Amino acid sequence: MPLRSPSTPLTEALVAGAKPRAKDWFLPDGEMEGLWLRIYPSGKKIFVLHHRDEHHRRRQKRLGEWPSCPLAQARLDAHALLGALRSGAPEVHQPLTFRQVAEEYLDLKVLRSLAPKTLREYRRSLERDIYPHIGMRAIRNITPHGLADVLSPFKGRPYWNRILPGLLRPIFSYALRQAYTDKNPALEFAKIPEVPRKVDLSREERLRLLRSLDDLEAEADISPDAARAVRLLMATGCRTSEILGLQHTQIDAVRKQITWDRTKSGPKIFPLTPTVEALLSTTGEGNEVWVFPSPVTSGPRSTIRRAFYKVRTAAELPELHVHDLRHLFGATSRALSDPIVAKDLLGLRTFKMAAVYAATTHEELMQVGEATARAVLGQATRSVEAGNPASMRWVPQSSWNIPTSPTTYCFFFTSAPITPVEVLLLKELGE
Repeated sequence: MPLRSPSTPLTEALVAGAKPRAKDWFLPDGEMEGLWLRIYPSGKKIFVLHHRDEHHRRRQKRLGEWPSCPLAQARLDAHALLGALRSGAPEVHQPLTFRQVAEEYLDLKVLRSLAPKTLREYRRSLERDIYPHIGMRAIRNITPHGLADVLSPFKGRPYWNRILPGLLRPIFSYALRQAYTDKNPALEFAKIPEVPRKVDLSREERLRLLRSLDDLEAEADISPDAARAVRLLMATGCRTSEILGLQHTQIDAVRKQITWDRTKSGPKIFPLTPTVEALLSTTGEGNEVWVFPSPVTSGPRSTIRRAFYKVRTAAELPELHVHDLRHLFGATSRALSDPIVAKDLLGLRTFKMAAVYAATTHEELMQVGEATARAVLGQATRSVEAGNPASMRWVPQSSWNIPTSPTTYCFFFTSAPITPVEVLLLKELGE
């Protein structure tokens, strides 16, 4: 709400009863000039003093957070600060701690539509790894040397890049803009160069993964819902949170599409293909809201990590991650079509991100490289017995027996799981 002239004095009861809103708002104090209570969407309440500087510009000074700073103390601090400002004496106030600035920064991030899951991860990282070391230190007194002691346990690990650019740099930059400090010590530390993760599963490995999934479901080692969720991840390339948090209202059987109003990369629409529709037809039975309801709570299922670990262990793929299924879908869709289609299917905003997910696989490079070599040399090699180099022989190009239909020819340049049609084509080439 806009700032207005104070009318009614604040009381402890009024402060305690002030409810948070969608955006931060202010309550004026009719007793102390310039004293306001600021209420954040998170429920945090701080006392601030509004005044004008020597250039007649409006300024805001933070006095303290309620209830650790009660109303009476806020009035005393505001009176002392106003007297010092009017007499021209230098300001004397308690410097803000790193924790206070970090919480203020996160409250502003909430106003900018920070995803709830990301906010929880940020707060968990701060509470576990940052606050115990520098949480109570004045932010203006934190030096690069002091920050190095905090970051040293994470050096060389991927977590380093998560807390450095995601948390520490933005928090200190915010403090710098608000004049809480005069430096950003986090800028002294460079990010670790990241090598993009490349998922390269052969057809045999993909078939092994699917067989393990079927076997574990048949033996009741994993639940049917968990098995279907893994298959949907493979068939859609969606993020785990998008599939597990899916609601029936998001599925439009008439328009043949699934919609997400909000994902990590913005709104998203995915085509309701026959395969996806068949997988969804047997999920969420008995629950009117969630496609994958939780067996414990009234909300959606929160994770399938344990079930997926069983599947990858049975398939002898110990390094495979759940998120790798998204990379696998991206690489396959790009091989079957083009980067534009792959980007839209994955729901990505930029081609730079699409290039990370829709990377080429070793198998695809082998196939395209061999086909290119055949075209350049005007000859072709065939293997009568798969995997037997001794059976390789050279034949004239005129005797090639490769299907010319674009629909079937694409099978030789894709990393998609082997299909019955492809089996027939490979047998034909091997004759």
